[in-house]
Amino acid sequence: MTIEITEIEQDAFPSYSSISPEYMVKSEFECISGDGGLSGILLRERKLPQPYPKYQDDGGPEEWSRQFDVSIWGIFLASDGDTLAGAAAVATPSNGMFVTARGSDIAVLWDIRVQKAYRRQSVGTQLFCRCVSWARQHGFSILGIETQNVNVPACRFYAKHGCDLAEIRKTGYSGHPKVAHEAMLIWHLKL
Repeated sequence: MTIEITEIEQDAFPSYSSISPEYMVKSEFECISGDGGLSGILLRERKLPQPYPKYQDDGGPEEWSRQFDVSIWGIFLASDGDTLAGAAAVATPSNGMFVTARGSDIAVLWDIRVQKAYRRQSVGTQLFCRCVSWARQHGFSILGIETQNVNVPACRFYAKHGCDLAEIRKTGYSGHPKVAHEAMLIWHLKL
């Protein structure tokens, strides 16, 4: 397997969107406050009795372009010959992005997805490294990443790649009934 990562333009957005972002939720990180919150928040993994698939259909870059200027983003496809293996997008700061609300020096790993057949084969790592490189080349000092407490594999992936857990928002999705029970986790990678 030889993975090639290419930056894409708008004409390749449908290819990006064809890669499913679905994953199985088998466990979650419980957010436990110590001493009424005065001693921080402990994340404790809890296996779920009934795993479930999670799929957030956000429409991919075609839909994102209705809200943001994606022409200034880094959007990538990972291919194994003629087969799509994965995709990732790095966003530049824009109004409405809570991850970048604290400054213009924060790029956002907006999305990363890998085809099921290519998971656990370093495709995600290669895409992540390409996104980090893109953010550095464009002068950003931090790469911000949002995950949820129900995406334990993603949390472990970002920690393994040197990201620090910068924020835990226990009620970060309270305005979204379908996911209001999830906690928002914000990661930072210093570039």
